[in-house]
Amino acid sequence: MFVSGLPFLVTLSRRVRYVTIQFVPKRTAGELANAIKMVVGLYRRAGIVCQTALMDGEFEKVRQKLINIIEVNITAKNEHVPEIERKIRHIKERVRSMRADLPYEVIPNMMIKRMVLNAGLFLNAYVDKQGISDEYSPREIILRWQLNWDKHCKHQFGSYGQAYDDPDQTKTNTQQARSRDVICLGPTGNMQGSYYFVDLNTKAVIKRRRFQELPVPDSIIKKIEAWGRRDKQNSIIRFGNRNNESYDWDDEHAPLIEDNAPDPEPAPFPDILAETPGVDLEVNVPALITPPPPPKEQWMATAVANAGFDEEFDEFRYHGNHVGGGRRQEERVVINHNQFNVVPAEQGEIDMDGGNEESVMEDMPELEMESAATESDDDTYVDEELEDIDLEYDEEEETEQVSEGEEEDTGVQETRSGRRVRPPARYRDTVHITVGGMHFTVGHMHFTVAATDLVTPIPVYKEELQVLGVIMMQLSLREGLKRFGQWGKQGALKEMRQLHDMKTFFPRDPKTLTREERKKALSSLIFLKEKESGEVKGRTCVNGAPQRQYIRKEDAASPTVATDSVFLTGAIDAFQRRDVAYIYLPGAFLHTLTDEKVIMVVRGELCKLMCLIEPKLYRKYVCKDKKGQPVLYVELYKSLYGLMRSALLFYRKLRKELEDYGMQMNPYDMCVAKKDTKHGQLTVLWHVDDLKISCKSRVEVTKLICYLRNIYGDKMTIKRGGKGKYLGMNFDFSEPGVFQVDLCQYVREIIEGFPEEITKTSPTPHSDSLFTIKEDDSAELLSEDDAMQFHRTTAQLLFLSTRARKDIQTAVSFLTTRVKKPNKDDWRKIRKVLEYLNGTIDLKLRVEVKDLRVMRWFVDAAHMVHWDCKGQTGAAMTMGRGAVLSYSWKQKVNTKSSTETELVGVDDAISNILWSLYFLQEQGCGTKHVIIYQDNKSAI
Repeated sequence: MFVSGLPFLVTLSRRVRYVTIQFVPKRTAGELANAIKMVVGLYRRAGIVCQTALMDGEFEKVRQKLINIIEVNITAKNEHVPEIERKIRHIKERVRSMRADLPYEVIPNMMIKRMVLNAGLFLNAYVDKQGISDEYSPREIILRWQLNWDKHCKHQFGSYGQAYDDPDQTKTNTQQARSRDVICLGPTGNMQGSYYFVDLNTKAVIKRRRFQELPVPDSIIKKIEAWGRRDKQNSIIRFGNRNNESYDWDDEHAPLIEDNAPDPEPAPFPDILAETPGVDLEVNVPALITPPPPPKEQWMATAVANAGFDEEFDEFRYHGNHVGGGRRQEERVVINHNQFNVVPAEQGEIDMDGGNEESVMEDMPELEMESAATESDDDTYVDEELEDIDLEYDEEEETEQVSEGEEEDTGVQETRSGRRVRPPARYRDTVHITVGGMHFTVGHMHFTVAATDLVTPIPVYKEELQVLGVIMMQLSLREGLKRFGQWGKQGALKEMRQLHDMKTFFPRDPKTLTREERKKALSSLIFLKEKESGEVKGRTCVNGAPQRQYIRKEDAASPTVATDSVFLTGAIDAFQRRDVAYIYLPGAFLHTLTDEKVIMVVRGELCKLMCLIEPKLYRKYVCKDKKGQPVLYVELYKSLYGLMRSALLFYRKLRKELEDYGMQMNPYDMCVAKKDTKHGQLTVLWHVDDLKISCKSRVEVTKLICYLRNIYGDKMTIKRGGKGKYLGMNFDFSEPGVFQVDLCQYVREIIEGFPEEITKTSPTPHSDSLFTIKEDDSAELLSEDDAMQFHRTTAQLLFLSTRARKDIQTAVSFLTTRVKKPNKDDWRKIRKVLEYLNGTIDLKLRVEVKDLRVMRWFVDAAHMVHWDCKGQTGAAMTMGRGAVLSYSWKQKVNTKSSTETELVGVDDAISNILWSLYFLQEQGCGTKHVIIYQDNKSAI
């Protein structure tokens, strides 16, 4: 039989019912004959003489080699041995059961091989009702001993952990590691209870007895799946006959469901990972220090935002008034991952080469090409002769072509645990609204009021025009061309023309690319968006997700300015009455040269648009894939949005340009630079392509702006004056010597985005029972929608508390520990915070520095206030009036007394205290003294 392309020889004795399974990679006459001789010898050692072997036609070639061993009876053409086919199906069911318990989407050949052999091992360990004995299993009859539960069933197939080597008693002082990261491949079947393991570092199959099972981290899952894709495997375990053809089983790929299986208990929150049977996952283990990974919607939205799209796209807020109540309502934007055109891994022949299990396997690169349902699901195929392509664009033909292959969007989404969930209906509806004779097509939105309330007038808040039901959203090229027609085509052409004019890439002849380069080619993405002016804007990026397989995260991380640095420099700017400018560098990545060879593939309509821009340059390099779609390969010369290292390359470029201008980096924040001029210090801090420049002299600021304009062009956005917006915060330096941070509008959006109307006010952000948790039956859990809203509002409050509203830090610090399993009591506490904000909605952060030479820190701690008897630390720093920096943490350790709690609190804050001191000293502020205030004499 064949299992996912791997050949196995299966034998079964009619009366004893003993099963043997042997891996035969070459299937030559000699190899098959030796395998059958081993089986005959196994029975002979048990005192059983094998006289006749029923075989199919493939074994005709081994008849002569077995003439003195056993009589070979060959079946006629198209005849089968029914007993062995039933046993193969039995093996198939066992293998599928084992496969269902594994957390890996794809498994490599070595695991498939051991999984099949384990199925045979345990089939022989049970008494067969059709055998000769009702008391002894086939294994006991043939081998004279049975498996032991305590020895041979301790570890599950596919589990991850540490395998320990037996120490050499003669060498006890070496630095050699005594444990290895391994994946369990099942018992070896010896009496000692040893197990097979695959070493995750060397890919060697080893035997060990000592093993400690650990939860499987995501990195190990990705590594195993990469091995599986390297072996050309997929998620289905396919069984085939001697010709590797599927058996005539109607339910070959049907899911295994037990007839008497009880209904599972409903989970309180379906989006929270359910318990995975079999192998434990690291994501299912409660995090002690590291927070759990974000949900899929969150990291997808973050990825789109990091790719360089407009700020409007990544704000999940609806800026229209709630009908009838003057409230704003939240918009849920769902990003369809099918829009991301990713090149799937190519399928090919499987290497059937066997080998010694103890030897180190072939060194395979850990490359995993992610696949997704795209406009072209097939692998890119290059014809031997390039075909001519009709590059004329027909809007009607495109619309009909798109409409034919579309399927209804049911809204079903898949969680990290593999569970398929359907969002509530109010998040899936698409609404069309006509207001004043104008038709608006809106995205996903919902209202919580009756239709009769639409006659209620919509109030206008502070000269801000509120339009009902208008939500701007980005569309893929195909959907954008359907919706916007010729305007969408012009927007896409304009975007691609900009890339062409800036020499972002150059075409490559597909015949000069290797197969590996075509497999690793990244897909191009373009989105169309209708702006408020009616213009259709194109946004181009590249899908850099496959780069995660060969680029480490630490090799692609780009520094960004710290929030504390922003506030410290802002206080200095106000104290020294500096001139401040805010600069945005458009197309920053398009000005950055890439330092690696990156091949990008352009398909379909986007390829046609490229040929319309410059036919003589691109047309001759266009070929067709298997579906007849035009394909163009280009090599990137500049760093496009979406590449993992684009932000890092731009950081290095901008840093070098600032250093060439004479600026020096602050070693305590590599995104803060300074230059001493005759008019005073010039300071620059930046977050990717957003810069803030300050100096006492307006001339020095203007000179630096002119220097940057010569590099990045006249489209550079510049805002100067006492007021400006930077990193989502409104800065105000209009009052001499005062630095103000305004997030009042953001506070209104948080309150209006909350599903319950906040009309009351509270004098404090929390009550005395803030740290009290109700874990008994009286603590009713929130619904799934409310739990998601709780998580979202807590994240918004966390952003707010670390910037302009530091007065809610203690309450928010506690709420962040409750987002995983919030209850009604937690809902009441977050309402308390919102009621406090509602009463102080116009409160701003106001900082005034009196003396830069002295920092005054106030550190306090509360003893045993949390449910696990840990304390809470609070720290704030001022240099005059107002807290420049402030923090609130839950302590990491338990303490015996309030004095010890105070000492732990100072220890928690000391790193921030020293960092701020060194940072200000490097900025040349002359800070010399740090005074820490304590209210506990024993701690002092």
